[in-house]
Amino acid sequence: MTDGDSCGRCGEENGRVSSIGHFLRSFSWFDWLLVLATAVYVWLLASRRIEFGSTKGNWVYRYYSNLDVRTLLGSLALGVGLGCLLSFSLKHIDRHRILLPLCWLVLGTAGQLLLRLFSPYSLGSIVEGDAANGFYGASFACDPGGLLRDASSIYALFPIHIPTNMPGKVLFFHLLRLGADSPQAMGLLIVLISNAGGLLLYDLVRRVFRDRRASLTAFVFYLFIPARLYFIPILNAVSPVLLLAVMDVFAVFLQHRRTWEAALLGIGIYMMVFFEPTPLAGGLFGLVFLRDAAAKPGWRRECFFRLLCAAALGFLFVHVCFLRAFGFHIVEQVFALLQECAKCNVALHRPMAVWLGPNLVEFFLNGGVAASILFFSGIVVALRRKRGSDRRRADAPPGPPPPPMDTEILLSAALLVAAGILAIISRGEVARVWIFLSAFLQISAAIQAGRTPGTRTATVALTSAVVQAGTTLSMIGFVIP
Repeated sequence: MTDGDSCGRCGEENGRVSSIGHFLRSFSWFDWLLVLATAVYVWLLASRRIEFGSTKGNWVYRYYSNLDVRTLLGSLALGVGLGCLLSFSLKHIDRHRILLPLCWLVLGTAGQLLLRLFSPYSLGSIVEGDAANGFYGASFACDPGGLLRDASSIYALFPIHIPTNMPGKVLFFHLLRLGADSPQAMGLLIVLISNAGGLLLYDLVRRVFRDRRASLTAFVFYLFIPARLYFIPILNAVSPVLLLAVMDVFAVFLQHRRTWEAALLGIGIYMMVFFEPTPLAGGLFGLVFLRDAAAKPGWRRECFFRLLCAAALGFLFVHVCFLRAFGFHIVEQVFALLQECAKCNVALHRPMAVWLGPNLVEFFLNGGVAASILFFSGIVVALRRKRGSDRRRADAPPGPPPPPMDTEILLSAALLVAAGILAIISRGEVARVWIFLSAFLQISAAIQAGRTPGTRTATVALTSAVVQAGTTLSMIGFVIP
């Protein structure tokens, strides 16, 4: 070997080391914080030190397996691959505004099906399992008209899981049977419908924040919300679609202020409650969007009255149709459902005081470790920015009144208030019941991820969510047929 060959090889090795060092330095300290938080989560999960639920509250999701290294490496490889694709997509979203979201709908579905391989239960077994999903069996036992005419009497024939839900979930399976002939196909349809909510989230963020990068990031984060992946194809994974549809119609009305859009909003609210009333807590987000629109030029008082009257008429129109055709009274049904839930909590010995803390911890943990860190750091950054802008306005000469508080701050505050209200009402299982709320957690996370230079933070956060979902699915029995 000559001296020249030796020097050449040394130069190549130094170049590799320099490239690796440059790559590692391209991640900010905040990115490394997300990596560390994810590593701590995986370690705690592997050592079974995380309790999903509350032993004192009499509801816990059990560990059924140990963490396999192949599962961890597979989840990490999938997360890194999807993260790289997200980084590429964020750089080209302004040129491919329609194509990229549609591509991510396909990629997200494929990624979720790969993660499902880490779970011992197939989509079809969960759909037809009465212990996990009684609505499939109930759809064969009663016809839609008979269910609506005498829901209370028919519900009494089924296990406790059915009476604590609205008839819309049973009727949803009647609709699924029109397009699918097997439980496995129905499970896949539910995955696709739930994922379509991401497109609604994309459009909502685009309209409210006018930021396509944040819109795409929120969409991709939504596709890999850990809690949603734990429970899909359970119908709680469909609830966000209805809420996001209502919010998107609301955002369209706030832009164009057409009467028929407000009427459509009322119809959407009825159908959402008909399926599940819990997402009504999302009305707090609507108030935030309304306040933001009212601060813009062109908004007049009659716009608010038009919204209120047309939405109420839309809701009442559907209500009267169901009442005249089937004798179905949605308000009475909601109150009957609340009474059944109260009886269920008493029967299962779930005291309210025990669940206040665990509910909030479980929500933010299963909404995504990285997303939750981004959410809370985003609140801090937004408040600091607002304080700085207030100070600058105080030093400025007299002029027009300052604009209203940042929409992002109000959106985060609305999420915290909604979580606090639901924490008082709910007695466990919030990882499943609050999936609709996790969708709005991703909005704040996406906005905060977009504040950092480049796309590293969004990439790391997505990888974290995929690793969290894959490893947890392989160890915890969230849905057992």
